[in-house]
Amino acid sequence: MNTIQVRFSDFVNHAELTLDLPAGTPFSALTPLLYEKGFLTPQKPGYRYLCQDHLCGENHLLEDYLPPKAQSMELEIFRYPQIMV
Repeated sequence: MNTIQVRFSDFVNHAELTLDLPAGTPFSALTPLLYEKGFLTPQKPGYRYLCQDHLCGENHLLEDYLPPKAQSMELEIFRYPQIMV
């Protein structure tokens, strides 16, 4: 499986973390991984991610947001939960 370099930016804490992850990683797996790495502090209901100002779907894969042949991507941490009606 293809791996890509993912740079996570947390603008609240002014922190960045870069990880090499499989392109097939679902967004739902990112929050537990970042908790494990100590990059994020656990909160209910968790976190979401922005890719080029687009709120990424939890069931989508990293590769869903990559152009062909891309080797890296940047994700911004979205800390504020949204309630959808």
